[in-house]
Amino acid sequence: MTILDCIALFFLLSAMAALPSISVMLVVSRTLSGGVSQGVMVCLGIVAADLLYLLLAMFGLTMVAMWLEQHRWLLQIMAIIILVLFSYQLWHSSYRHAAMATSGKKTSLASFMAGFTLTLVDYKAIFFYLGILPVYLGSSDITLSSLLMLLSTTAIAVAWVKLAYVLLANHVQGAVVLQKSYRFMSVILCLIALWLTVDMVLSQFN
Repeated sequence: MTILDCIALFFLLSAMAALPSISVMLVVSRTLSGGVSQGVMVCLGIVAADLLYLLLAMFGLTMVAMWLEQHRWLLQIMAIIILVLFSYQLWHSSYRHAAMATSGKKTSLASFMAGFTLTLVDYKAIFFYLGILPVYLGSSDITLSSLLMLLSTTAIAVAWVKLAYVLLANHVQGAVVLQKSYRFMSVILCLIALWLTVDMVLSQFN
């Protein structure tokens, strides 16, 4: 894999990461309610899931990919529970106490797992890493250097876009604006949880 290939992949991943999605909504909502640290933890979870899919695509771990697909409902349930909890927390958050209420190691782990599980059930990620990327890579042999290049390119491309959303959300000023943002993002997260629930139920009939 050449440097030009990595550059092209970098811009492709950056463009996809910048598209409005449930992961972007989650990053913004956690930043608004818990500050930069929680937004960063969500970003780390998203990047970890992207790297997992990248490894699955590169090494053709079809058994693991099939397991993830067969047990997608379990990941969806985890994501739904986390989204509902975050939505409830956002709705009842206040400007003064939001950051205090969302501090701690448990909350940071929950933010990481939210980013991780939501990315695992994201059709966009599945379609790209298990559909487009293998075609993009072709039949070229995977060497250690190409592996490191792909992992670093993916991590940087996804991380910088999501962190940009963290910084943008962190610059929202004013108690009234923040309170409205909390309520708005709470509704958005609730709608995403509802969409995942409907999708999970419908998939059982297909």
